[in-house]
Amino acid sequence: MSDMTEGNSTIEEIQRLRAGLERHTRQLTTLYEVGRTLTGTLDLREIYRVMFHEIAQKLLGAPHLTVALYEPETEMIYCGFAIVDGQEIDPTPLPRIPLDGGPVSDTIRTRQPRIVDLRGLGPQLIARGRAVLVGDERMPQSALYVPMVAGDKVVGVMHIQRYEADAFREADLLLLPILANYAAIALANARLFAEAQRHVAELEHLDRLKDQFIANINHELRTPLTNIELYVTLLEHGRPEKQDEYLRTLHHEMDRLEKLIEDLLEFSQLDLSSGPIQVAPTDLNRLAVALVADRSTLAGDRGLLLDCLPDPDLPPALADPDKIDQAVSNLVANAMNYTPRGGSVTLITAVRRWADGEWVTLTVGDTGPGISAEEMPHLFERFFRGEASLRFNVPGTGLGLAICKELVEWMGGRITVESQPGQGAAFTVWLKPAPRLSST
Repeated sequence: MSDMTEGNSTIEEIQRLRAGLERHTRQLTTLYEVGRTLTGTLDLREIYRVMFHEIAQKLLGAPHLTVALYEPETEMIYCGFAIVDGQEIDPTPLPRIPLDGGPVSDTIRTRQPRIVDLRGLGPQLIARGRAVLVGDERMPQSALYVPMVAGDKVVGVMHIQRYEADAFREADLLLLPILANYAAIALANARLFAEAQRHVAELEHLDRLKDQFIANINHELRTPLTNIELYVTLLEHGRPEKQDEYLRTLHHEMDRLEKLIEDLLEFSQLDLSSGPIQVAPTDLNRLAVALVADRSTLAGDRGLLLDCLPDPDLPPALADPDKIDQAVSNLVANAMNYTPRGGSVTLITAVRRWADGEWVTLTVGDTGPGISAEEMPHLFERFFRGEASLRFNVPGTGLGLAICKELVEWMGGRITVESQPGQGAAFTVWLKPAPRLSST
């Protein structure tokens, strides 16, 4: 009897050791496979996929995985990836939460993994707005929270849940931190790679802008200088009766050259400027009327109607008078350059309400060719010149709208554009109203 009992105990011990060996072998295999896969990819989606399929699903039999990412600069936590019942969900609408109490915050602070019984904690997290209810009506009963550490920084928390109570064991905590750290390093590398790609793309874009700028400047300088040289020669040796025409052309080309130099000087001053613009209550109605009066003769010479529709109840805007005049003047010049003979340019002032309050606006609308959807995102980029600039033979460096945008934004405002191809364009400057003085 004793021999049989001892024999059964030995068999049970061998079976237990074999089960343990198989478990450790499975864990080491998972560690090797996950480590090899994660260190060999820079694709965020692939990293998250491996975390779910190889760690949560295959190793732990869990249908839920959430990756909570941490921003140490703001001490905010947000969801970077989530799978519920094996289905990926969009984390974008999920709320950002501050680093305070709760299992995720505690895991980030202590850098220690933990097993959490959700049966009592779940309702508390829901009541505090620290839980996201997804999936069906069943509530997970068990959770693992594992810190994801890359170097000396906590990248986030790997949060794995199961529906069953007491589904996780302390033994699970031995391997998971290593896997979570593999994932953290992979995520950090993927982010660095994405930033490097963005940086390379930005450099390539800047390089193209530089080439375009040099080509534009070369053309814009060469044309007036060539014409000036030609007409100076004609003044000396041409027909006497044509001298007035030669002089008009010379003045036109000199004005063109002067405008080019002004744009370049404005551009350099924008880059070198420091300190705030001096804003003061500014009458946009008076500004619009003065601009129309100043440019009416030029508009008439081009066969354009230049008009103004001021709002009689317009309050003063908070702006730098000189800078806002410069910005709106650029918009008017731009509209006149692109509006064909027989068209019109109109300045309209108004008070508009937006989600962030009341704004004083000045719109410069034209009946020109309009702007394509492809060009719209690039309008305010420095040195950008659209297809219409070639079609209408409009001189310039592509700096005018960029200068407008920077000037307006420095004053705390913004500039928007509405346009459809063939239906003109309307550029609107938005400025905050000046504070009203209380009467005593």
